[in-house]
Amino acid sequence: MDPHLPNPLALEAWHEFNRIKWGVLPLRLEFGQTEGDGARLEAVLYLNRRGRVFLPYGNPYVPLWFRPPSTRYPARAERRWLVLAERAGYRGERTDRLADAHACLMETVARKRFRLDLSLRELELARELLGDEHLRVYVCYGPDGAPAATNIVLHRPGGMAVGWVGGVASSHLSAGAAQLLEVVSMADLASAGASFIDLAGANIPGVALAKSPFGGRLTPYYFVSPVGLKPLAIWMMDWWRPEITRAKKRDGSAAGSP
Repeated sequence: MDPHLPNPLALEAWHEFNRIKWGVLPLRLEFGQTEGDGARLEAVLYLNRRGRVFLPYGNPYVPLWFRPPSTRYPARAERRWLVLAERAGYRGERTDRLADAHACLMETVARKRFRLDLSLRELELARELLGDEHLRVYVCYGPDGAPAATNIVLHRPGGMAVGWVGGVASSHLSAGAAQLLEVVSMADLASAGASFIDLAGANIPGVALAKSPFGGRLTPYYFVSPVGLKPLAIWMMDWWRPEITRAKKRDGSAAGSP
């Protein structure tokens, strides 16, 4: 793709990480005029071993660039938790301690019961391929020094930043650690030249609710999946898991009532 494309999902190193982890083949597509001021569309698709289009898990979408670019909406950080979190002894920082970040991710996975196929070794691989400039890891530490929240961002200097994955330790959910870390990461990205940030994750209602106070615009997107028994089974499982969780909560409340 164009070397100046601002989206970090278009980085060659990100394509290589997906190729190694998922066994996919990145396919670059270009349409329109490649020179001059004419309209141009570029995209990167991933093909699986059967030659079918495949969106690797953990990728919010495939990178797509249209020239002329659309209007950009810089992220506006909501700071209502900032003072409270700092007064309580929390501190957010950019770090290279991937184990601390991964611990927060795993607590969120266990609590929310969603799939996050990302081991610590694979996270280390992503950093090795992308480098610290393109893969920025932020961790908020509690008063006792334990990791409380993490925010891992893909960044393209001078262009877009994409919130890849994030998580909060269960014991720090209501302390403002996640909100403080968002402010810290946004300030760092702005100083690094990021023009705007895509917080991603709006397809999960709980995640969208947590990120909406920061003032971003909720942008829907669509994806195409094949028709068959396997995709249907996956969809049913994703739909059924939250229903089971709600049912258990209702049963627990009923059992505890007089």
